[in-house]
Amino acid sequence: MLLGNFILKGRIVTTEAKAKELKMFAERLINQTKSILLNQRDELSAVRLAKSKAPRSVKVERLKAIAEKFASRKGGYTRIIRKGIRKSDSARIVVLELVEDELVGGK
Repeated sequence: MLLGNFILKGRIVTTEAKAKELKMFAERLINQTKSILLNQRDELSAVRLAKSKAPRSVKVERLKAIAEKFASRKGGYTRIIRKGIRKSDSARIVVLELVEDELVGGK
């Protein structure tokens, strides 16, 4: 569920522990989608294979768009940005997002 929402939106606010686990699954899914959709010639089998790897809520078109965006990149598709600590239970809150080509406000 969390992975599907992350792939659909490209950015999610969650706890640090969940973000670290989600990052591992998201990176693997993007990498597999890249190898499946961008390297195979038979479009129908590639789409079916990508659909079998993805969560149910994610459309193959969205995965293909992300794979094309990161076609020249070998890894590091996501980043974790720390936001602070939640007052109710002192959990660390972070933003997990897909990496863009340019950092906004960065060097």
